[in-house]
Amino acid sequence: MVHCLLGYILLMHSVAALYEDQAGKFDWRKQLLSYPVILKVQHHRRSHSPECMFIYSDQNALGRIDVKSGKLVWRLAFEAGSRGVFNYLHISRNGLFSVRSNGTLMQKFDNANGALLREAELQNLPCELIDIRESSDTVFILACDKLHAFNLEGKQLWTRKLHNKTDILWQNIGIDSKSENVLVALGDGKSMEVFEIDAINSDDQRLLSKFVAPFFKAELVGHFIIYCSSNTGSLHAYDITSGEDTELAKNVEMISEIDAFSSNCFCIRTVSAVRCFYESFSGKFIERVVRIVNNSLISGVQQLVPTMLAVWAVADDNISVDIYDESGAHQGSFKIPIDSSILVADIIQVQLLKADENGSHLLIVILTEDHTMLMMKESGEVIWTRYEALAKIASVEIVDLPLSETETLIEQEFLNFNGNIFYNFVKRIFNEIFQLQTYIIHLFSDVFGLADIFGLHLLRNRTKNCLERDQFGLHKMIVASASSGTIFGIDSSHGDVLWKLYIRDAVPFTHSQVWFPIFIQRTTAFYPYPAQCAVVMKHKHSGNALIVTFNPITGDVFDKVYLNFTVDQASLLPFKDDKHASVLLLMDKENDHAYIFSNSALDKSVLLKKPISVVKLDRKTGICNGFQLTTLGDQANQIPRLQQWNVQKTWTLNFLPDSDSEIVDFQIKSLEAKVHSQGRVLGNRSVLYKYLNPNLGVSLTRTVDDRAKDDITVTIFDAVAGNIIYIAKQKRSLGPYRLLLCENWIIYTFWNEKYRRMEISVVEMYEGESQSDPLSFSSYRQLQPIVYHQTYIFPQGLSAVAVSETEKAITPRFILLAMPFGGVVEIPKAFLDPRRTVNITPELKEEGVIPYAPDLPIATDHIINYNQTLFNVRGIHTAPSGMESTSLVFIYGLDLFFTRINPAGTFDILKEDFDHWLITVVLLGLTCAAVFSRKLAKNKELKQSWC
Repeated sequence: MVHCLLGYILLMHSVAALYEDQAGKFDWRKQLLSYPVILKVQHHRRSHSPECMFIYSDQNALGRIDVKSGKLVWRLAFEAGSRGVFNYLHISRNGLFSVRSNGTLMQKFDNANGALLREAELQNLPCELIDIRESSDTVFILACDKLHAFNLEGKQLWTRKLHNKTDILWQNIGIDSKSENVLVALGDGKSMEVFEIDAINSDDQRLLSKFVAPFFKAELVGHFIIYCSSNTGSLHAYDITSGEDTELAKNVEMISEIDAFSSNCFCIRTVSAVRCFYESFSGKFIERVVRIVNNSLISGVQQLVPTMLAVWAVADDNISVDIYDESGAHQGSFKIPIDSSILVADIIQVQLLKADENGSHLLIVILTEDHTMLMMKESGEVIWTRYEALAKIASVEIVDLPLSETETLIEQEFLNFNGNIFYNFVKRIFNEIFQLQTYIIHLFSDVFGLADIFGLHLLRNRTKNCLERDQFGLHKMIVASASSGTIFGIDSSHGDVLWKLYIRDAVPFTHSQVWFPIFIQRTTAFYPYPAQCAVVMKHKHSGNALIVTFNPITGDVFDKVYLNFTVDQASLLPFKDDKHASVLLLMDKENDHAYIFSNSALDKSVLLKKPISVVKLDRKTGICNGFQLTTLGDQANQIPRLQQWNVQKTWTLNFLPDSDSEIVDFQIKSLEAKVHSQGRVLGNRSVLYKYLNPNLGVSLTRTVDDRAKDDITVTIFDAVAGNIIYIAKQKRSLGPYRLLLCENWIIYTFWNEKYRRMEISVVEMYEGESQSDPLSFSSYRQLQPIVYHQTYIFPQGLSAVAVSETEKAITPRFILLAMPFGGVVEIPKAFLDPRRTVNITPELKEEGVIPYAPDLPIATDHIINYNQTLFNVRGIHTAPSGMESTSLVFIYGLDLFFTRINPAGTFDILKEDFDHWLITVVLLGLTCAAVFSRKLAKNKELKQSWC
């Protein structure tokens, strides 16, 4: 009993990493779906009002969204690639049927919680021709040449092979309204066949009809096949029971879609019109609805209720909707206004939902080109908005917020250079009075805000200025660019989107990954100039570069500059213009020219004081060239704010030995990299100095050996001189590959194919126990560093790698590793030390080197997102806060997660459980005791003097 109790206590101690009340206090998570590919709406059985929406996205995620609030009820993330692709979704009465993995797998999910209820294999070979229909108690799935029957619980009843043809281009499935048998229509573009299969006895199959009719679009509607002839361009209705072929319309435009809404109604959509046909009492289809949509951007038709159709068309400033009843009679129309400030991108999909039982009021779900999904009322009022573009973030920067109002007043005192002494003195007095007033107001707000203690509620609508810098620099603005051409401003305190900037006709650059860089040209530290960021992207049509400068705090655009060349490389230079904005260096992809982009013209002598080196990499050929700016180029017919410079090639490296190789990652050390300590103190009290080359570059290359096995080669080189510093090769190494460059060490990850495990390799470089030049570094100095290289085993897969950043880089660094199961773990850099050895000497023990072990431990209390699972993590961005102990972490992928970590603990801040009241009472008591003791001492001294 004692041993069990002791073990229980030890287990409790090992998981006491995060208190329950701290969950969600310093972090937040936003769950996304990405851009919807399939959208299905579940309606109430009786009122036909919408209950929820089921969405499958292009990130292989399936989820349910609440119609009223737009919140994600549940979500399932599937594997990447074709196995995770959903081909069809069908909402049944008691579940959600899906066909995925190219028609090879059927799965049924619970509508309420997304639980997997049933699963069945449909076939082995991939299939694209898939259709699903539901009868009274059976769900039929047609996948290529096989027909499968399932009951409503998802249990497979039977499977029937229909034919052996391989040239089928179209096929549909239908239910006979009288016999409830299954009708299967298929065609190869020249002829069509219709089969009837008994719903109970699948062996009973017969050929109903077969006829020759060249077509390019067809649909099974009741006992008719509606098709458009490829010879004449006319629309036909073929009766499969009588064999009669009727021409419905002549010279029809190119049909984009044939929508069947019931057995006696269908609509065709063309570029200029939406035309609907209804079956008459004579059994013939008659055209009763023609809606001209010539001037619309997009149009569509859908069934609101079984007796009501709605035809919609999107114009520049509104969405027009026309309502028709079951006979085709026009019942009314209305227009939904479009606010250009809300819908800045083009609308690409519209879904109408019935808000009440009679269908007199509608709700509109809109999908835009910038991957925004929102719901509106008929009046144009937005009910909710989802920014699904955040699921495809390409790059992230974290920016400090501007100064508070009181700090701004202090800064304004230094801007008045011409004021006299009396004016400055009076201004300082007023500023001090205002600061005192602000302090008193904040003090009372904090006191009366403690309603739980004092029971006071004087400030019911108490709000704080969310765009002011806080005392410890924890409140930031997250600026993220998405692959859809959208830039977001996200509040780091709660994750709300404060502003959105959509750049029309702009797409990111694509190398080995999506490249959409954001550059911070000016921070908020240079008052009165606002912060400024620049984003470089590619124009969709011309392919040339586009530079957009904007305010990262408000999202206001300063300027858009369209360039007449394609950018291959962009980076910031360590130079500032007269407005304290860093200049941007651009490299032309076609010609070897460099361009300097700045707010104002820079003096030529400033740029030529020190040599400026540029690295240009061609990922296709593997040729990496080093250039140096020489002279000012031709400025004729140049774009304003852009200077052309001539460059001279200084060195060339080839990272690809053959055409089968590829560069999987390439990094150059950042100019803003911070290093606090220049060396490591050894056990013998000497110093092992780090090889702190600011011009370090790393290339990670995948090659193929003679046995057709993948190898990985890491090349460390000097980006100024072009000298190769170190090369290492890992045999039989597969992806995913991740690379991290920081200070004097490099970390890269790979999958060891031979031992079938994930490995992390670390390389550290040192100058030795004597430093060559402690004041400056030269790339042309012949210095070969001492290299330590070690590889460790990681027990999980890896999807992203990052390192913690602090204000002065004094705090020991943590390595952040995102794992496929949804956890992000922090590992001290000391565990990834290549100097770890099995036999620890007293000097190494004195230094603090951990004994070598091949496996890296994963402690559950080091998982920074605890139980908040993060799917498909693509990147981790870290930034320093105002406190040296704290590093801010932003994780992005299918989920967004923001938190803060303390690699060495909160050594510069009081703990949460610090007893302020106790220390206050003790101090007051000591003060009173000191005053009282002093009084007693004086009285005693007075008495002694009289004695």
